[in-house]
Amino acid sequence: MLVARELRLRYRWLPYTAAGVTVSAIAIAQLYLGGVALSALLAGLFVSFIWVVLLGSAYGSHSHDARQLRLLPPLALALFLVATSFQATLFDGPGALPKHEVSAPRLMQSDHWRRGGWQALPAERVDFKGAATEPMTVQWVGALARLKAALLSQGWQEPEPLTFWSALRWLESDASLADLPLLPRANDGQHEALLLVYRDAEAQRQLVLRLWQSDRGIISGSSAEPAAMGAVSPLWFGTLSHQRLARPLSQFSVLRNEADFAAALESFRPFVTAFSSQLVHRQQSAPERGARAAAAWHGAVLLLSRPD
Repeated sequence: MLVARELRLRYRWLPYTAAGVTVSAIAIAQLYLGGVALSALLAGLFVSFIWVVLLGSAYGSHSHDARQLRLLPPLALALFLVATSFQATLFDGPGALPKHEVSAPRLMQSDHWRRGGWQALPAERVDFKGAATEPMTVQWVGALARLKAALLSQGWQEPEPLTFWSALRWLESDASLADLPLLPRANDGQHEALLLVYRDAEAQRQLVLRLWQSDRGIISGSSAEPAAMGAVSPLWFGTLSHQRLARPLSQFSVLRNEADFAAALESFRPFVTAFSSQLVHRQQSAPERGARAAAAWHGAVLLLSRPD
């Protein structure tokens, strides 16, 4: 705003456009990568907007000699470049990013998977910052399309796709669960292969299932049988969580995750009675038990596969 006021009228749109594009790009990137919650982002943008308006109003209420402010635009640009360069030094470089090499899946017999091999998969989802965020409470062996078809036949749905226009519904005060898109979530740099929701309109919440493909393959039968490549089934793992519709400031509509992951797992079990299932529990250390108790999860994992 300070820079724009010192430019000719025909050029005043340039700093506003540059600032808007930069802020929008950063906001979209943070949302897409899961670096910030939507409610926190909206709150930050709102406070920033108010701050800019106050500064602009104070600046406009005082008279200035335009000749003394000729250096303001280049000075603002120089400060922006210095701040950007400093921020770049905080990044550890490409070596800090997770690497995903394409390789053949490591094979595991189905009986070994049920007896304890399932614990080889990560216990929690890891976001793009490398931080554990929510527990992986379900594992599925088989074609993803089969599980998807079974859930869709029981009222599950694919969520509203995330687009520019659907994202605008977050700004509506009367949007419903079905209107709001779900943000993608990454696990160790990979986005989910399956995303389905089951909506409870009366409770104003929905059950969300996300699955990622693991680096394991499951061979049917016992360990005594030959490992025929044609009998290998992919192993998927993922999260179950409840999301509730919230309306911050009575002006926006957002989806907030509930931390009771054990309740989400119990809500999911009636939908998969047609499959072979087994409820198992991870062994936990004392610190892990304390951290997971806060998230209302005590290590329960549901193993699912085609009926034997």
